[in-house]
Amino acid sequence: MTETSGSTPLLPLPTECVHVWRLELDASSDSDSLGKSLSADEVSRASRFHFQRDRVRYVRCRSMLKSLLAGYLATPASDIRFRYGAAGKPEIQAEQNAVGLQFNVSHSANIALLAFVVGRQIGVDIEQLQENIKSQALTDRLFSAGEQEQFLALPHSLRTEGFFACWTRKEAFIKATGAGLSTPLVDFSVTVHPHIGVRLELPEAGPEIARQWFLADLAAPEGFRAALAVQGSPIAIRCFEQAEITSYLHPLSETPNLVSVES
Repeated sequence: MTETSGSTPLLPLPTECVHVWRLELDASSDSDSLGKSLSADEVSRASRFHFQRDRVRYVRCRSMLKSLLAGYLATPASDIRFRYGAAGKPEIQAEQNAVGLQFNVSHSANIALLAFVVGRQIGVDIEQLQENIKSQALTDRLFSAGEQEQFLALPHSLRTEGFFACWTRKEAFIKATGAGLSTPLVDFSVTVHPHIGVRLELPEAGPEIARQWFLADLAAPEGFRAALAVQGSPIAIRCFEQAEITSYLHPLSETPNLVSVES
């Protein structure tokens, strides 16, 4: 990775690789003593959460995001600022991002995924499985005709997992494009079967455009599904577990930009 601000990044990220960090937002550890790196608008957003648990999860996730960005960019976490696309997708301010680092974040319940790549659009999604979800009604409204057909072909024992496999794959893609839910979900298709490799179809754009995107499932804790979408050809994915985060961020946790977050 290119150096910035005259410093060497603590977390080098090769251009042919994606890094995905998995956080347990309810876990208690020394690395939870974070918070001062948040901007005024982030502090304001945290204060608007009704439940303390949700406020703590937001602060931990956002603080860890900034600490990781600091490691990749060799920039103090408290100095990092974001700009937001039309659909609200955050990006690093251009003047702080000479290397073209892109990131995306998703969380469900107490699990968060933070994905990073250089020079490509990226999206990630994680969802907790819900057995009582009215999947049939939702597929009729949110899935393409081809996806609905695939869903109905699944045995009933796979339909909950199949629904969330499809949903995370679709959500990762629309997050990567930056268009958000302004992209009609019925206008493109992904594989629905939870145990079959992911395929993207863009009928309006054609197969050549579809091949410009790489979709993959990510390992997730039991009871969750997760997926990643990255612009360009297939790319290596390196995943970091909770236990690895503290050791990687230990040098960052010694900076003066930290504050404890009570749970």
